[in-house]
Amino acid sequence: MSWSIRRKLLYLSVVLLAILGVVFYILYPIFKENPTCTDGKQNGNEIGIDCGGVCSNLCESQVHPVSILWQRAFPSAQGLYDVLGYVENQNIDAGIPNLLYKFKIYDEKNVLIAERDGKTFLGPNQSSAIFEGQINVKERTPKRAFLEFEDGYQWVKTDSRFEKISLSVKNKNLINASTTPQLRTTISNDSLINLKNVEVAAVVRDEDENAIAVSKTIIENLPKQSSKEVFFTWLSPFASQFYRVEIIPRVNPFTVSY
Repeated sequence: MSWSIRRKLLYLSVVLLAILGVVFYILYPIFKENPTCTDGKQNGNEIGIDCGGVCSNLCESQVHPVSILWQRAFPSAQGLYDVLGYVENQNIDAGIPNLLYKFKIYDEKNVLIAERDGKTFLGPNQSSAIFEGQINVKERTPKRAFLEFEDGYQWVKTDSRFEKISLSVKNKNLINASTTPQLRTTISNDSLINLKNVEVAAVVRDEDENAIAVSKTIIENLPKQSSKEVFFTWLSPFASQFYRVEIIPRVNPFTVSY
């Protein structure tokens, strides 16, 4: 091969490389996939796969696990029981928007006699009462109840504005404890945010602080700076003398319109 041919090939190679460089420079941003929080990969500044960093989903290593403080079944009518799980979320800026759970009720022989599935949420930095009512145990007598959470739930950062939501409880009045107990109380929305579907649970305790009865209601609308009276009733008298009533209101932080 002559020198002139080699020189022409060299010039052609340089021109082709320059053209390829320009094409790559133009097309690379188009075909390059930027890291996202839903691409199933650990990229960008994520701590895990699609969690941590700029992602709203948090990694398991970033949060405290949910604590189940107690769970119990309470008679409500013939063959029917209410169950409640008292849980705590210690994370100040993280919650769970969709938490699948299951209550299981066992008799004194540790035989499963009833179960109930449900879905709820957990707000940040608060205790919550997860309630299921009117579970049919037929002719069996419950001895213990267990609350289980389905694996795979996702922790999510909560809006910082949720900290401004403030609910207060006033005027708790329980009557007819020895016949058909009735509880009346007032829930106040002290914040400047309109709230919907406020869950309100009631836990009646005896002198030893043992829970002896539970119930739940929902306030569909609770406008800002307003109050609403709520009622709880039981068909049968309490098993022991009541000492105090604990009211637990909670709001879903993932459905609030700010």
